[in-house]
Amino acid sequence: MDQDQVMEQSVLPLTLSQQILHDALARNPELRSTVSLSARLVGELDIAAFRASLRDLVERHDALRIAIGTRRDGTAYQWFREAPAECGTVKIQRIKASSEDQFTRFVRKVAMLDTLRAWDMSEDYPFRFRLLSRTADCHAFLATFAHQTVDSATHTILTRDLWQLYRRRVDGESAAPAQSHGSFAEAVRAQLDRDLRADDNLPIDFWRGRLEQAHACAFTFTAPQDPVATAEPIHLKLSLTGPRLTALRIAARRSKCSELQLIQGAFAATIFEFTQQRTITFTTPVDTRRRADHGVLGMFDLSLPLTLERAASWPELLAAVRQESFDVLRHRQVTHRMLTGIGPSSAGWIGGGSAGNLRMSYVRVASAESQPADDAIQADYGWYKPRLNRVSAAVELRIGSWPDRIEFGISFDGGQVPESSARAVTHTLDRLLTFSQA
Repeated sequence: MDQDQVMEQSVLPLTLSQQILHDALARNPELRSTVSLSARLVGELDIAAFRASLRDLVERHDALRIAIGTRRDGTAYQWFREAPAECGTVKIQRIKASSEDQFTRFVRKVAMLDTLRAWDMSEDYPFRFRLLSRTADCHAFLATFAHQTVDSATHTILTRDLWQLYRRRVDGESAAPAQSHGSFAEAVRAQLDRDLRADDNLPIDFWRGRLEQAHACAFTFTAPQDPVATAEPIHLKLSLTGPRLTALRIAARRSKCSELQLIQGAFAATIFEFTQQRTITFTTPVDTRRRADHGVLGMFDLSLPLTLERAASWPELLAAVRQESFDVLRHRQVTHRMLTGIGPSSAGWIGGGSAGNLRMSYVRVASAESQPADDAIQADYGWYKPRLNRVSAAVELRIGSWPDRIEFGISFDGGQVPESSARAVTHTLDRLLTFSQA
């Protein structure tokens, strides 16, 4: 679409989070950056109501209607479109499969293809919804999003709103309720306002000081002798359920920290066993939503570094994690102007990049609000999640938290970490995530 066809008053610049990701994708067109959600739906799903509720969802959240273009001078911008027609919101297919295993394999393949397919952000809507049905009471819902428009909070917000809207449709309500929260466009304008406050230098001073301490981790294990031959990523998994999960959550409450902070402490303690450094730095996506943005879909995540010093005891390390988390959250509202003010030291650290080699991400995958309001349908999330063979750091820890389990995916760059060391790191983390209920 030519820029002259877009009404200037509807055009907004990209946020810092969006701009950093947009630039990275422009430099590396072969990269794909998506946020995906999948669910196995068991029960008598009202397909017409489900289709209508997805259209209502797109109408409610303007981030699902974003288009991104580029001006003649190379500057990227975004605008917000009308929602597509209901028939164009979701692809619905009936799949012939001899067994549920065959159906599952097929759905995972479709999910993988949707994840790997490139986005044309000037023309495509930034979502791909699919409902694949094997029988009248066995369905697969796939949702894939362009990462430039949404972040890690998508799962919680989308599933909550989707089932609320579905319930309304089943009950005969013909339209979505009035939007009771803000919009992503409003959040973008608020960030522009913050960027114009020349007297707000507190985040600049904070991050200048923090980034003086940030550095990549030097591991004690020996890197593979032939990094090219061993460059294939190494993917390992852990899972906490039952008594171990209960013990971890009790330990978090007793330590007056969150589940995430407890896991960050265990991750840091693990890495300290494989380095002689006094401090370590890992990057993690931080939600920059203001209170007014609660419940708003959009790209609010900004990767920020957390730096921790080696501690003499576990309680001291947890105390440091709590303080560092508080400090980073307090200064998380970084804007374009602030990034320029911070200077060259921000390169590769704020917003992601290659400066660090430790990365951690945490997603709360489901809650009671993520389930349909009645007992007619059961939603099992993550059932069809595609398995991607990629890693963005030497050591990358991905955490998904469910009410009944926590799953850990630990990926290693095979060119930097030998498999024996990868397994040793995973075993150490598993040990440090074991707590007593006593």
